[in-house]
Amino acid sequence: MFLCRVSLIDIDCTSGWCYLGCDTCQKSMSRAPRKYRCARCGPMMPVQWYKLKAKVQDATGAMNLMIFCEVAEELVGVSAEELVNKINDDDEWYTLPDEIEDLIGSTHTFKVFDKHMDRSFSVRSIMDDASVPAPAAAASQCKEEKAGPEGSQKPNKRLRGDDDSINLDLGL
Repeated sequence: MFLCRVSLIDIDCTSGWCYLGCDTCQKSMSRAPRKYRCARCGPMMPVQWYKLKAKVQDATGAMNLMIFCEVAEELVGVSAEELVNKINDDDEWYTLPDEIEDLIGSTHTFKVFDKHMDRSFSVRSIMDDASVPAPAAAASQCKEEKAGPEGSQKPNKRLRGDDDSINLDLGL
């Protein structure tokens, strides 16, 4: 796990910006006849969750980050469900709502992890400026963090992402 202070330069919505998932574990759900079913939690009503494929950059380069569920909701400031309720036609599923588009150009400090150790990075949390430790060297804006008790916990949600276009020198 590491911290990165980066600017959001793009959010790719060609595969959509949200998905139907379990309200308990956020895993995507499949539709069974007349009802939805979570493979982990069983039958239940799904909710809309964010899946934002963000391209970010700092002084060392650019990379893709996946930002899911509550973390994305904190970033956007409104639930995915609320934005989905504003959709009027099918084309809008693949167009960024203004609330998400407004994030482009903004700078944030993210706690980032690579769940499968395959360089497909996801954001675990957004750090506020007061909780971010001062960097040891000004040359790198990304800082690796040792996995403590939080890092050893198994996340309770399914996290997806891809690793194309990752070219940020993380110094790992």
